[in-house]
Amino acid sequence: MSSEAFEALQQALARLAERSRSQDSVAGPARHRVEGHDLELLYEKDPRASTLTLLAVTRLG
Repeated sequence: MSSEAFEALQQALARLAERSRSQDSVAGPARHRVEGHDLELLYEKDPRASTLTLLAVTRLG
């Protein structure tokens, strides 16, 4: 993974974590696409523990 893609992944996770603090969480895993880098994140939020767990990173295309 290029350093640019890794940085985009980190930024996406930070945005997801910030969003999860201000929104109600949906139970179970969720997906998020990192635009411009053909990556899809599979993650799960745990509102009780205030954590965001990255389950998988998939390269699309």
